Amino acid sequence: MASSVMRINPVLVMVSLAVATSPNFRGSAECVDDNAFCAAWARQGQCQTNPGYMLVVCKKSCSACPATTTTPAPTTTTAPPTTAAPPPAPCVDENSLCAAWARQGQCQANPGYMLVVCKRSCSACPPAPPAPRPGPSPGPISSGTMTVLGSGVLNTGSCTYAAANVGGSRSAVAQSPAILQGNYCGGGHAVNPDGAGCGRCYELLGPTGAPLAVQIVDASGTSTFNCNGPAFRALSGVESGVVDVRYRPVACQTADPPVATVVHHTRWYGKFLFGNLPEPPRSVAITTERGTSDLRRVGVTAQWEGSPPGGLAGSVQLALTLAGGARVSVHCRLDAPPGAACSR
Repeated sequence: MASSVMRINPVLVMVSLAVATSPNFRGSAECVDDNAFCAAWARQGQCQTNPGYMLVVCKKSCSACPATTTTPAPTTTTAPPTTAAPPPAPCVDENSLCAAWARQGQCQANPGYMLVVCKRSCSACPPAPPAPRPGPSPGPISSGTMTVLGSGVLNTGSCTYAAANVGGSRSAVAQSPAILQGNYCGGGHAVNPDGAGCGRCYELLGPTGAPLAVQIVDASGTSTFNCNGPAFRALSGVESGVVDVRYRPVACQTADPPVATVVHHTRWYGKFLFGNLPEPPRSVAITTERGTSDLRRVGVTAQWEGSPPGGLAGSVQLALTLAGGARVSVHCRLDAPPGAACSR
């Protein structure tokens, strides 16, 4: 019986290697055995003892086939079509006689037709959306401390937003969203230097991990923030103590429009407070019939006072430059009661 033991012929090996490495060698493209005895030789261990020949000629039997990877067919995801919001309908008259009909009072006498067909002549065009009010961008994050504020401090706070002589908690300048929600604090020198921070808002982050925007209404002598009870508990999770916080200045939420109130005035002197602002004013100018002059901030309060040349009478125009540079103008009637909005 013929033996299947592989006998290595050096010449045969060289020829086989030459064939195996030629461009036309089938094994270069297919993983097969190129000799009928490959399986038997592999069982005899020739893949390990004679790898130079076996791993080229007997790839399949020596399990020397190169790994193949299958590239999945690319999948395409078709995004749902987006539908742009339709532009607002033009506010026009749809009948050439609209103007004449409007002059005849038809907008009031026949509103069912006129306010639909004759929008322009009936002044029934929808108002344009208000322009966003400028406000400060969030500032850098700082670290400080927070304590809890005693009750009633809103009314006695140094900023005087809710002082008794301006109407207490009903004062027009004490109706900001932060104050109404109880999210107000006294501020130490870092955030309220000599009263210049009155009305500014800060976003605080305490141990609870829930950020909260608060507004400065008072001075604080020992901590960075001395906050109203509900705000303190929401930020700290405790009832009292000294708590570490991180904070940054942010724009205050406001209720349009900006508001001013007359604290006190005489024929020659006026004192004013301002509210519903994204940040406090850094300067205020007053314009009367006799000209324009600057007001000055009163001590550590949020009040502004001055004695314009020519005196005060009727109404005045108050031009505020806010801390970030934005400008706000308020028309104020001097006969408004203390605490009421003189700008309405």
